Amino acid sequence: MGEKMTRVVLLLILLLSDACSSGIVTLPPKETATQELIMSSAARKAVESLSPFAASSAYVDGSDFTGSKFEIAIFKAWLLQHGVGLAAQKNAAVTIVPYTAVDSYNFKSLLLGVPRLKLSAFLSTPEIALYGKTTEIAINQISFYAVDNKTGNAIAVETSKFGLQPYSITKMLFVLHFERPKLASDQRAP
Repeated sequence: MGEKMTRVVLLLILLLSDACSSGIVTLPPKETATQELIMSSAARKAVESLSPFAASSAYVDGSDFTGSKFEIAIFKAWLLQHGVGLAAQKNAAVTIVPYTAVDSYNFKSLLLGVPRLKLSAFLSTPEIALYGKTTEIAINQISFYAVDNKTGNAIAVETSKFGLQPYSITKMLFVLHFERPKLASDQRAP
């Protein structure tokens, strides 16, 4: 009985030693639907932190832009909400607005329990979490400047406005599940 118990304890130690790990992984943005949702929320927060400026129309020059089409759309919607019309051509606009964005996505996971084990391409065991926490943080940094197309004078300059969107899921005792912050029902990840 003692030898059998020792084998069971050794097996549990081996399983739990692999499962009791923590790590931080930095991934390229928009790998999953949840990541895309978190990134777009961070972009929206960054644009909402911008200071409005007065101009009758603007052409958004995306030649230096490094973000997604969604981020350009958010920025254009922000301009329209603040009374700036959008011009289709650069020379037709009173103001030219170059816009750049920098995205960052961080993922951190901690599991105390037995991880999901992949047995084959089609079969895996469930994760058994005594305690598990997954934290995702998206950061969007934006900058733009508005220039009068006729005079070349600056109308507005915004540098390093940030949008931060944290999201975490905590699991305890196999079944309890906490989500922070709660995403709006129209923003909930699948």
